[in-house]
Parts: sequence; C-alpha cells; structure tokens
Amino acid sequence: MDTEEVVMDNINLSIAQQLYGKLLDGSDKHSNASSLAADRTLESMDRYLKKAGMGREALDPTKQLDEINQGIESVRKAAALTHARKVYEQMLKGFSTGSNTVKFRAPAGATDSVTLMDYELTVAGVGREALSPGIPVADINRSIEEILSNHPRTGEGSILGITAQDWVRARAGVAAGR
Repeated sequence: MDTEEVVMDNINLSIAQQLYGKLLDGSDKHSNASSLAADRTLESMDRYLKKAGMGREALDPTKQLDEINQGIESVRKAAALTHARKVYEQMLKGFSTGSNTVKFRAPAGATDSVTLMDYELTVAGVGREALSPGIPVADINRSIEEILSNHPRTGEGSILGITAQDWVRARAGVAAGR
C-alpha cells in the first residue's frame, strides 16, 4: 500500500468517525432528526468505512463492535420516537386550526403524516401510546382518526427534511409491519 492510499484511507476513516460522532451527539440536526435521517447518515458513514477498507469497529477503538452497534441503534430509536412525536404534535396543531395541511416546511396530507409517524414508532419499537404519555391510546387514536376523516388529502413534502426516498422506505416499512 503506497502513501497516497494510506492517506486516503485515513481521510475516509476520519470522515466516517465525524459522521458517527455527529450521529451520537446530535450536534448536527440533519444527522439524527429522524430515523430516516439517521439511516442516511449511517449509509454515508458505512460508505466511507468501506472506502477505507474498514468496518464499524474502527469508529471507536475503545469500544467493542456490539457496543458501537447498540449505541447506533439506541440513537436511531430515540430519533424515531422524537420525530414521531413531532409529526403528531404538528398534525394536531396544523389540523386543529382548520388548515388542510400540516404546518411543516412543506404541505403534507394527513394520510402521509400518519404513515410517517407510524413508521417512526415502529422503528422506535413502541406503539402510539408513546406519542403523548399519560393520554390514553384510545384518545390518541380518536384524534388521529378525526384528522384523517377531516383532512384525508395526501401530498408528499419535505417534512422535517424527509426525502422522496424516505417516503418510499416509510410506506414500505409500514406495509411490511416494520
């Protein structure tokens, strides 16, 4: 291996470690604003590791691979739950004013918002009761059904940075029960 390859491997490893750090500490909101954003960050991180010819164990030499993967999964689940709650809160705010769109960065219909919310809850490994602790799940479901019946319009938007690819992944995950 020549010097240039070693330098490139070190650069790729450094970039992967930076992405890993941002994912864990939340210093870059785009890295873990949702499980979907976290997945994009992980895909980039793994791509840089592959370019460096290394695995995830190289991200933090002080930790075992299982510990690294558990930390990553913990962040994904926390990001998913936080995002699901944000979607739910925004739906309640957006639709309670009589608007037919959620007041995020771009319009989105209730159906797509619920799909996204349910996908994130599935990733987090929790049910709708986690959306608003202390509120009976029957009341949460009733409010969601009311929103869906009053505002069934669909429409993809860049809700909290969600991409078209993320919509496909979320819909497929909900359809598959994951």
